[in-house]
Amino acid sequence: MKQVILFLFFLAILGLMTACTPSWPPLSKVSIQVSSSCNSTTTPATCSVKLVNDPRSPQAFNWKVVVLPSDIHLGISSGTITPGGSNEIDFQALHKQCPVNMTFTGSDGTVVKTGNINC
Repeated sequence: MKQVILFLFFLAILGLMTACTPSWPPLSKVSIQVSSSCNSTTTPATCSVKLVNDPRSPQAFNWKVVVLPSDIHLGISSGTITPGGSNEIDFQALHKQCPVNMTFTGSDGTVVKTGNINC
């Protein structure tokens, strides 16, 4: 009888654990996607970079940015993106300043680079 009760208890615990397990695998590190766009018909060109934190990310992405060339003025130069959230960084660039490169560094060590943003 004692073995039957222990077996049923074990099955109940196993059922609870299975019910609480997410159906998708959680990420072990912040996952950031980056996209950019520029309107080069204006002078200076108006551009934006969008950072998106994957909804499955285990934490917020606390970031700061370094931009080259360094004389580009950004709307914001640091921020926090919660899982599933995004930040958009606007800037203007003269055509002689292009291409623009940005490197975003997170407090957890994550580094995201835009590559060349042509304007």
